[in-house]
Amino acid sequence: MDHDKGERLIRIAALMRQAMPLLLTADRLKIQGHIPEAEAALGQLVTSLSTQLEETLEHDRRYPATAFGVGSVVNQLLDALLTRADLVEALGHPDQAEALRNRAMSLSDTYQSSSDIAERQRQRAKSLLAQARYHEATIALNEARDEFARRDQPMEAAQVAVDLAELYEWLGDFERAKEEAGRTRRLIEPLIGSAAPKFSDALTALSAGLVDQARSAAKLAAVWQSLAQVEARVARNLGDFDHADTLFHLVRKEVRAFVVPAIDFQLARIEIERGRVTE
Repeated sequence: MDHDKGERLIRIAALMRQAMPLLLTADRLKIQGHIPEAEAALGQLVTSLSTQLEETLEHDRRYPATAFGVGSVVNQLLDALLTRADLVEALGHPDQAEALRNRAMSLSDTYQSSSDIAERQRQRAKSLLAQARYHEATIALNEARDEFARRDQPMEAAQVAVDLAELYEWLGDFERAKEEAGRTRRLIEPLIGSAAPKFSDALTALSAGLVDQARSAAKLAAVWQSLAQVEARVARNLGDFDHADTLFHLVRKEVRAFVVPAIDFQLARIEIERGRVTE
């Protein structure tokens, strides 16, 4: 090994060791509500990961036969940038937060696959929603959904479609929410068997050691439950009380116990809107 390569590998290894303690520190401070301190720790993490990316790129350029690849460090850097952006915005600096998010999207465009970019678009949409930038969030979600669909990733496309349906519902555009919910259902119907997906399916697969199958089953159950609740709320708002009642009762059978009161509240609203206050 030549001297320059050895020195570079030592620097990269040292930078890799820095990342996890900084991330854990930032997470701990954020949970404790120490936002300025958490943001400062994330700033250090961003600096360290940025240097690690530069060192890795230079190593891979000089020694392509033993290239590391930058996928891991890019993912860590993007997560750090987006999390830091949220904290910076919470501290009252929206322009700085926007610059961090733009940097993250630029890095994603440069180094990630179109599927990864679509996921970043979805994350970006959540930040835009927090800023009440609904039109831009809608565009970002539409682009992410279409990219996942183009890449034949129906589960990911369905997750984004549910996000869109919920956004339209929140904005009071119930017809578009219904349309997007229908799109979601068409995406996941080929993945569903004769019964509604259950989280217990994931636990069964996990107990059998089928980790990937368990992960897929959990995602499908989560999407189905979110979709059914959106469809039910939209149906209620559109006056289709029977359909809403059926969907809420289906969901009620599957949700965890602490969620049941929320479903019962929705069922009570249906009875009120039907004019059956006693029920």
